[in-house]
Amino acid sequence: MATDTNEQKLKARCLQGDADAWADLFRIHFRHAELVALAPPFRFRATEAEDIAQETVIELARKLGEIGNIPAFVGTVAHNKCVDRVRKMKPVLESDLPRGEEDDDPSLDQVAATEPLPEELAGNEAFGLLLGAVETLGEMCRGILHNRFFEELAYKDIGERLSIPAPQVGVYLARCLARLRTQIEQRPDLWKELEALL
Repeated sequence: MATDTNEQKLKARCLQGDADAWADLFRIHFRHAELVALAPPFRFRATEAEDIAQETVIELARKLGEIGNIPAFVGTVAHNKCVDRVRKMKPVLESDLPRGEEDDDPSLDQVAATEPLPEELAGNEAFGLLLGAVETLGEMCRGILHNRFFEELAYKDIGERLSIPAPQVGVYLARCLARLRTQIEQRPDLWKELEALL
């Protein structure tokens, strides 16, 4: 209750034109909105989170006289602005890239080379066919699969490494795995051998 009382006093001071109160209000709620954008599930980059926080406190300033629960308002507005940004992100599909463009992407040079296979898998035909199926997926999919399953990186780290938004990494990964599964399911013999390996 003391926090609610303090918020209401701060609000009243702001509405009376107290510049220090406005500074305090912005400082407190800018950080709150920024944390919403930085935290899961959004995990925006710091600059994007700052933009979202700035837009949120501007809306807070415009509607301050109408707001009852300021922290709830800030949390809701920041969350909605994050959702809007995610919806506006146009995913770049591998099929949308012209042939050869993905090879020129310098961010893909950062993908580590695949380590040699253990001896028990090196001669396995099913595993070789699986690697062949992975090779047909394209550079972006191979980079995502390698970083996720071999380097065991988090979505945020994969996004930074491959210069794609962290929220989109999961979408790309799901699409890549669906393509890989489709290729494997077209070969029932490969599917059975892979199940035996696992």
